[in-house]
Amino acid sequence: MSNILKNLSYNNYSLVFPIKTIPLYAMISGCGYQCETSHNYRWHGMNRGRQELAIWQYTISGNGMIDYNGKLTPVTPGSAMMLSLPHNHCYFLPADSDHWEFIYINFNGRELLRIWHELNRIIGPVAQFKPNSPAVKIAFDIFQSAAAGKITSPLQASSLAYQMVMNIAEELLPQKGSKGHTPQTIIKTIDYCLENLHEPITIEDMAKISGYSRYHFSRLFKASQGISPANFIRDLRLQRAIRLLQSEMISVKEIADRCGFSNDNYFCKVFRQAFGISPNAYRNGGKTLDIRR
Repeated sequence: MSNILKNLSYNNYSLVFPIKTIPLYAMISGCGYQCETSHNYRWHGMNRGRQELAIWQYTISGNGMIDYNGKLTPVTPGSAMMLSLPHNHCYFLPADSDHWEFIYINFNGRELLRIWHELNRIIGPVAQFKPNSPAVKIAFDIFQSAAAGKITSPLQASSLAYQMVMNIAEELLPQKGSKGHTPQTIIKTIDYCLENLHEPITIEDMAKISGYSRYHFSRLFKASQGISPANFIRDLRLQRAIRLLQSEMISVKEIADRCGFSNDNYFCKVFRQAFGISPNAYRNGGKTLDIRR
């Protein structure tokens, strides 16, 4: 990504197409690349008009902050805000950050907004992205194309909007197995895990919910999800821990309890094994995380 940055200049672009040949339900409405250094930089989600809009804003360097439904969450390098307008949120350059460098893409369109609202519901307002992920790459491609005047038709902008959001969804949401079908028994088990993640969950518990033996359940689960049940539970716990570290000023011990780890020492051990950094170091902005499956 560093090579891409060398060729960028700070600017913002609106994409407006006066002629629409057919109804389009996904559209890029604008994009930009900025480095904010003024602590007057502040955007309120309820003061930007009534038009529905989706915002993806990815931090390259520095730090931002978002107040989302009364909860403050840092927006650190490698993370992106995923917001909808209008909504009760406010993002800004915090007093302890000297700059916030980011790229953003704005979307609208009925079908895309439907998908975006579902992503917001599942993921929340801030998500981590791998630096070389397809979502990040296409965001930079969109900006460069807009800057060069290469996005010249609404159909092209609509196609790029779909590509962008589908790449985001593919990176963030749990993926199905190679056959593209998740058995209802596995869906039932996953729902149980999501609802009871704060409790100790064993493979035997999951197998019992599915109605299969442990051996058959484990084979079916891995074939469907591409990951073992034990690693799936671990990743769910770590994903929840990351969200709590981002949004809640609570102790590491309480986060461990709420994510279903047996104790805070074990939580710290698993966290460090996955990311090479302690939970407190991550909270203090030490590193961008990547859950490896």
